[in-house]
Amino acid sequence: MRPSKYFVIFTGMFLGLNVILFTVLHKYLYILFHHSITFCREMAKSLLPSLSNNLDVIVFSLLFLILSVTVIKLLITIVKMYFLKTHLNNNLVSTSENISIVNSSKPFAFCFGIRKPKIFISTGLIKLLTKKELEIVITHEKYHLKNHDTLTLMLATIFESLAPYFPLLTDIIKHYRIERELQADQFAIMGLHDDASLVNVLKKLLKYEPRFAIAEVPAIADIDTLEARINKLTRNKNFNKKFEWNNIIVSFISLTFLLFLIFIPLNTIEIHAIGNDTVILCVDKNVNTYYTL
Repeated sequence: MRPSKYFVIFTGMFLGLNVILFTVLHKYLYILFHHSITFCREMAKSLLPSLSNNLDVIVFSLLFLILSVTVIKLLITIVKMYFLKTHLNNNLVSTSENISIVNSSKPFAFCFGIRKPKIFISTGLIKLLTKKELEIVITHEKYHLKNHDTLTLMLATIFESLAPYFPLLTDIIKHYRIERELQADQFAIMGLHDDASLVNVLKKLLKYEPRFAIAEVPAIADIDTLEARINKLTRNKNFNKKFEWNNIIVSFISLTFLLFLIFIPLNTIEIHAIGNDTVILCVDKNVNTYYTL
């Protein structure tokens, strides 16, 4: 299986961001959990005079916040995926090699699964659509199945949960979802030579969104992709990528902060004295003096 362009982008960004975060944690984690948390205040005074007294508290608070948000978002993603899988398995009506019918009044169709992904279609959708419309939905979802979009989007969602401090990744994932939905639409239209049926499907499903939108799977009526797809189908308007300014700013600040922590000249020495607690010293190489803090 040849990895898609976006899979390579997501993986590269994820590895790069987490190498930076790991470097920061490797540098500060021992001091953070040591019973005598110390910081080189002489160095801090020279860099940030107004914050030097509380700089250690600020640094460790921000690191703790980043880790806490990361863990919480990851747990939420895992729980959502677990409940989705449980709901699908508990409401299966019939299943074949690639398609499973789920008993649900909500009209939906999406790909789901890692080792053996399948197309899941609800009984509500079957009742809502005509036979021709249902055929174009299945063809659309088969494109996602063929191109392993389920795995890519699922991994991208997990990567996003593990990097909450870099929200620019959210915009990139959204662009990926839109591009893949547009390509799946074109695949279905070329296969069946029928764009009117796909437009009718989207119009019928539009009123149900975003009440049961599932961001972690490629779905036929993903609310974040509908506008671009309808514009393409009805007005032949191409999708233009847009990045949210707040995501750009937060990502830049987070990356700058982590890089600052990596390159800040912090040096520590641990001394064990018999009968005494361990002491962390900060070394000022310029004056060759040890500061006990």
